[in-house]
Amino acid sequence: MTTILLLSLTLGIAFAQNDNKVKGQQDSMTTVIKIEGLIAKTTSELPDSDRAAFARQLPDLIKQADKSDISNELIDKIATLLSDREDVIRLYAAVTLGNIGPNAVRAVPALERALKEAQNFSNSPKDAFGTGLYSSDAIVPALERIQNLKPGTLHYLLDLMVTPVKSN
Repeated sequence: MTTILLLSLTLGIAFAQNDNKVKGQQDSMTTVIKIEGLIAKTTSELPDSDRAAFARQLPDLIKQADKSDISNELIDKIATLLSDREDVIRLYAAVTLGNIGPNAVRAVPALERALKEAQNFSNSPKDAFGTGLYSSDAIVPALERIQNLKPGTLHYLLDLMVTPVKSN
């Protein structure tokens, strides 16, 4: 009798774990579908403030997805937001890619291009949405997270590149 009880408990736990795994996979796929919907709304012809509100949701939502459910195509769609006309949308795209981490390595060239273009925007007195942040503030940490670099490494290297060397 004890053997049957133990066997049924073991099977019950195994089935419960399998059910939880399936539910987690379904939740992750639902999250990916939501992300794709937000990207579509962000790239639509809606007012920029609405598009920014949709983009603002992407960084947190991507954290809820299982990394194995994030396809190369989805990473490419997020990376296209790095060339949006609004800097705040580029900012949220960079944070989203950074939240994906090393799996988003294919987006590094797009992040590097966006960083070069971001220099033009960071000289303006205030960003359009009043966040006080510019896309470059998110691109550098995203590149560090994706490439598994110690935080601050790229800022240090960028400072070395733009700081004139003093001669004696």
